[in-house]
Amino acid sequence: MSGGSYNYLYNADADELRRRRKELCKMAARLREMSHAYAAADTDLLLAKVAMFDAFARDIDAEALNLRSVWRAVEWLDSGDSGEERVRKAIDAYNARLNEEE
Repeated sequence: MSGGSYNYLYNADADELRRRRKELCKMAARLREMSHAYAAADTDLLLAKVAMFDAFARDIDAEALNLRSVWRAVEWLDSGDSGEERVRKAIDAYNARLNEEE
């Protein structure tokens, strides 16, 4: 008999666990069914952490998107591909976006 009843969940890293919530839910339910309350609760807690991570990841993506043009301007300045004027323009645009959001 194979050990793949949960698609080898025991071997999943954090990135893979984020994609495999269904198996995590099934595992938590099975642990509860077997009266292993602490392990089931810890699996549920892990599911909650995965959900929080996904929420933070969306925030990080949005914030990075806002900063991308600033980062590029500074990187190009420091590598000699552009000047300080490009950084000032990127900062001005960034600050304008911040003011629009307020």
